Amino acid sequence: MGENAQVLAQTEAPAAAHASRSDHVAAASGLSGLADGVREPVARYLRTFLASHDAMAGDIDVAGELAEFVLRGKFMRAALVAVGYHLAQPHPHRRGAAIPDDVVRCGAALELLHSALLIHDDVIDRSPTRRGEAAWHLALPQMVGVADEHLGASMAICAGNLGYFWAQEILTDLDAAPKATARLNRLVAFSVASAGVGVMQELLLTAASDASERDIDRVYTNKTALYSCSLPLLAGAILAGADQRLQDRLQNIGRDLGCLFQLIDDELDLYGDAEVTGKPVGTDTREGRKTMFYSLLRDALSDDEWAEIAEWYGTERVTEEQLALLRHTIERVGVLAGFRERVRQLADECRAEIRSLRSPRAAREGLETFLDAIVGRHR
Repeated sequence: MGENAQVLAQTEAPAAAHASRSDHVAAASGLSGLADGVREPVARYLRTFLASHDAMAGDIDVAGELAEFVLRGKFMRAALVAVGYHLAQPHPHRRGAAIPDDVVRCGAALELLHSALLIHDDVIDRSPTRRGEAAWHLALPQMVGVADEHLGASMAICAGNLGYFWAQEILTDLDAAPKATARLNRLVAFSVASAGVGVMQELLLTAASDASERDIDRVYTNKTALYSCSLPLLAGAILAGADQRLQDRLQNIGRDLGCLFQLIDDELDLYGDAEVTGKPVGTDTREGRKTMFYSLLRDALSDDEWAEIAEWYGTERVTEEQLALLRHTIERVGVLAGFRERVRQLADECRAEIRSLRSPRAAREGLETFLDAIVGRHR
């Protein structure tokens, strides 16, 4: 048993303030009783693991700051690892039973990896806030009292890289069979690489004059769906020894869940509450991103109507009045109704696929509850 297993054994003390909010976070995310116990052990493990790493940059405890940042998240991926694991089990999970060590470690690694990706994403998007606080590229210079944009971006990139490597360290020290560990690490590498490609595709679409729905779907699949939902579901199933047929089905379900998550993200960007989401409203418009709303609205408007609105995309100084008019137009021409019908249809297809799985009923219901949480989420 390696260093990470020893770290896991040392995590008997109660988690600090963030972990104590586990019941609230689980309820807010709509997670079923199947995943209620995931957040606390994962939080404990992450705190102890990161505390064992000396990563001081001047007076900044990078590992400690990263731990606090990860623990402000929803722990969606850690929960999906547990759900994927139980979907591949022949018998139902007993409520209150201990979460297997490898499921805890894998969930911790994917939460750390996700947070690292968010740090880099905020640099690319020039986002001012994340999870209710200043984004890393803005917070780090403030910590050292230096107003330097390049310094902030550079340090945030380095911090994100540390998150990647520490996540990989956790994943290389699992107790699973070597073949399963190798399969899992290949899956992580593929999923994160796909996310990187998806970001590049999105950036190129932002610079392009137009984008098709097919282009946007490809971005959603690569950037979000594979690593956010397919990866954790498959990771849990692999740790449980799932056969290839179940792995293939979970990959497809995860892709649909991830695309739904991204579609709801698009709606929250226009209709959400910044105090609830922790992100400013209208970012996609200001950054000129080609979202599904962009494509559907372009097709619904006349050239003259579109010409006026098109000028707002990619303009940082979009006003609240312009965003309000954009929302009104989206509703007036039926784009919002059509968008929500698309979400409903995809959710129905995903639900039917989940219900057809030959897995324990509690595990299937847990995943279905998760689907409902994605469609109905507010953050």
